[in-house]
Amino acid sequence: FLMKVLVLTDSLALCRKHVDEIILYEQTYPYLLQKKFSNIDFVFTSIGGATIKQIFLQLTYYKFFKPDIVIIQCGIVDCAPRALTEFENKVLKKIPFFKLSSGIIYYLRKYRAYKYTSLNKFNDYCSRINKLLDKKTRIYCLGILPAFKKYEEKVPGIQNSVQEYNEVLKKHFTFISNSDFTEDAILSDLFHLNSKGHKIIFKKLSNIISN
Repeated sequence: FLMKVLVLTDSLALCRKHVDEIILYEQTYPYLLQKKFSNIDFVFTSIGGATIKQIFLQLTYYKFFKPDIVIIQCGIVDCAPRALTEFENKVLKKIPFFKLSSGIIYYLRKYRAYKYTSLNKFNDYCSRINKLLDKKTRIYCLGILPAFKKYEEKVPGIQNSVQEYNEVLKKHFTFISNSDFTEDAILSDLFHLNSKGHKIIFKKLSNIISN
């Protein structure tokens, strides 16, 4: 029978354009995996801006796919310190011509450090994912990518947040560390994968699937 592999991610697995950097679909790790393992039944779902709550909600449907392996990549949307809540963002966007300056955003982000998913809720959803899936299903989670100096300068506290949320992922899933990532594997937006980054993830997942 065909092995079934479910890959659920936020935007990191998607093709994209950032300024003059373009990641084609054929360069993404989902494409590379499907091309290499033609004898495996893959389902890939990537949602831009997804939190772990949205990953969990997708799993309430995809559990009926009865995957042998589930691979999850998420966390950066949950843990990044933010200036405004989701509700505040929605309200301000409705005000014509209103825009907060970068200085005010930096100040609010640094001192409010609001997170879309608190550490406790993140831990709770990880636990719920484990309970939702069949005990025979192997669940792997890619570690949140390291935040380098430029990212910390732009988003104060991001390095500590990444570390804290990765510790939660380690507690609940078979953790695939990305601590070996270097800056040249990440786009200039500071957190999405470039073509080198996609190849690194592809190799890590290939080793897991092959074994």
